[in-house]
Amino acid sequence: MEANGKVSWMQHRLKTACLFLRPVQESDIPAIQKAASAFAVADAMISIPHPYPEDEAQRFVETQRELMSKKQSLTFSMIETEKKAFIGLISLRDFEPEHQTAELSFWVAPNAQGRGYMTEALPSVLDLAFKHLELNRIYAYHMLRNVPSGRVLEKCGLRPEGPKHGVKCGKFEDVLLRAVLREEWSKISEQLISRVRERYAVELGGS
Repeated sequence: MEANGKVSWMQHRLKTACLFLRPVQESDIPAIQKAASAFAVADAMISIPHPYPEDEAQRFVETQRELMSKKQSLTFSMIETEKKAFIGLISLRDFEPEHQTAELSFWVAPNAQGRGYMTEALPSVLDLAFKHLELNRIYAYHMLRNVPSGRVLEKCGLRPEGPKHGVKCGKFEDVLLRAVLREEWSKISEQLISRVRERYAVELGGS
């Protein structure tokens, strides 16, 4: 808890039926380095280079911890509850307080892909963003060939706003911009969260 009575972003915790989400920390560095080095992860993300540079995970974690302390970004490590294993990252970044917007970004480690983990995790993150971080719009980009990410975003109410273009490994990629507003989220959130409500809880500064 901060001196002004508000919760530090480092204290946010989320639980779903199978997952525990907490702010990224130094102990995650080896797992992030290993997972992000996999072609299956880098190939789906415009922002992740391949090969993944040595010590890039350490730089990433240090940067994210600093940004979280300034409330400019919030990056969660996804932990599979039963095995206590790191399986991916979800970030809310590029916060614009004046416009109450932020970008959503995520990836799942290769050994955890295709199991529905991101579909389970994202509703709790979006709910936190709209209800507790007081955002009004969340947007995300995904490459059109990254069909699974597009499907997950669509399930969570992020509607297409228009095509964009990006560069990956020196090649142009077709990218789709999606977004959801707080008002839109309020109409669908209960239904989405009910799917993972067994043991679902949002902890703000709790243990």
